[in-house]
Amino acid sequence: MTGVAPGRLEPLDGLRGLAALWVFAGHAVGMSGAIVPVLGRPLLAVDLFMMLSGALMVYQTGVREPNEPLTAPSTWVRFWLRRFFRIAPVFYLAFAVAMIMGPWQGEFRQAIAAANERAFDWARYNDQSPTNLFLHLSFIFGLVPAYADRSPLPDWSISLEMQFYLVFPFILLLLRRIGFIAGSVVLLAGVGLLWLLVGDWMAAFSPSRPAALPLRLNIFLAGMLVMRARDLAGPPRLGLVAAAVLLAIIPLNTVENPVELVVRGLSVAVLAMAIIPGLIPSRLIEIPAGWGRTLLSWNPLRALGDVSYGVYLVHLLVLVPVVALVNDELGSLPPLLRAAISFSVSAAVVYPLGWLLYRFVENPGIAAGRDVVSRVGPRNRSQFPS
Repeated sequence: MTGVAPGRLEPLDGLRGLAALWVFAGHAVGMSGAIVPVLGRPLLAVDLFMMLSGALMVYQTGVREPNEPLTAPSTWVRFWLRRFFRIAPVFYLAFAVAMIMGPWQGEFRQAIAAANERAFDWARYNDQSPTNLFLHLSFIFGLVPAYADRSPLPDWSISLEMQFYLVFPFILLLLRRIGFIAGSVVLLAGVGLLWLLVGDWMAAFSPSRPAALPLRLNIFLAGMLVMRARDLAGPPRLGLVAAAVLLAIIPLNTVENPVELVVRGLSVAVLAMAIIPGLIPSRLIEIPAGWGRTLLSWNPLRALGDVSYGVYLVHLLVLVPVVALVNDELGSLPPLLRAAISFSVSAAVVYPLGWLLYRFVENPGIAAGRDVVSRVGPRNRSQFPS
């Protein structure tokens, strides 16, 4: 890619932190029985994570291009190694703890389900079988509908991310060769073909946990198109962003609420405004957009971004028992107030845990990945973090 300056895209850190906060708060709202439009739909926040992932992978690849051309198979290996060491250490630790806590967590989750008159699946909390362990440790559990949601963690999206990383180099090569819009059309046509060939498998995934990449490929592609638009100017830039918005609102796995489709489209627009100054040449739009970029680059929000991965993975381990206890002891309070109490109490534990994971597990894992990558090829000279 051309025209990409090395360094961090600081607004992405803030967006990532807000997305994790949204997931956390959304689960507190839902488990407390409150009804809050948009906030109460954490899947929309996960979609934002996917957009950010697609955008960031394109950006990182462009930064590293002078030393690691995407056409070289060695570059693919380095990419996969970096992503594995970025994701696996925290995930493996959180998964081990979740397996130990599973039956205890299940009792609290069953109480929450009963209070909200919802169905409850013990298998998510009580399956410590070798099959479940193998599928999770290999990250392929998201491809097996029966195991896509088979742990106390919200980890279905982690398998989804790893699926995306596996094919990302080839997707980007295709988009570069035939164009980002044409390539997206070809890839979505491939998803349509999969519906014809293996539709029963595709339909077996829960609409709220679409863990197989074909069911969320359009969201990743939307982020990739936005980052590509950053290198363009004028009508081509706006056209690519518009195409990204259209991609994001395509329901690949279910007929979705129109409001949620609008939120997904707006999420793409927010991402574009955050990383493309002057996207729309109007002072009425660019001035508040500039304020937004400044806010997203604010150190406290960037700090939330730093700990977002750990917070996302472990928040349910704390939130579930807290919600169950609050519902039991303070059941006479309005659901939204109980949600606020549960979130506040849980956040006091979850965010310090997230920082500990970031400081003592995630960062060392990233450093280990750099060391391994240096052994399979020339050391990357980019200043952009893994």
